[in-house]
Amino acid sequence: MLRAVLVVAGVGQVWMATPGLLHGEGHGLTHHAARHMGSLGLAMAFAFVLVAWRPRRALSMAPLVGVLSLSLVVMSAFDLVMGRTMMIVEFAHVPEVSGSIAIACLASAERRRAVRTLAL
Repeated sequence: MLRAVLVVAGVGQVWMATPGLLHGEGHGLTHHAARHMGSLGLAMAFAFVLVAWRPRRALSMAPLVGVLSLSLVVMSAFDLVMGRTMMIVEFAHVPEVSGSIAIACLASAERRRAVRTLAL
């Protein structure tokens, strides 16, 4: 189930990154900044699909995607409170957050498995 969530989140990330990568458009950013954001989204999609394919990679990817998602959530909350964005716009971050939660769950399972292996 978590692996399927990661694949769907990865596809969502690619979908959202494509306009920035191909056309330099998105979120009212400059051409260059939109391409940077598209590249970041593509990298996150790659991380999601990689962990879906090889769940043992969750331990190494968890800090990276965790920081990205946490910063998105905190900054989105700040922008919502300050009235700079609307909640409906922030739903675009669902793939990042859901994929990061799935990776955190897989990383936790891998950690427990490693501890059991060491205990034997």
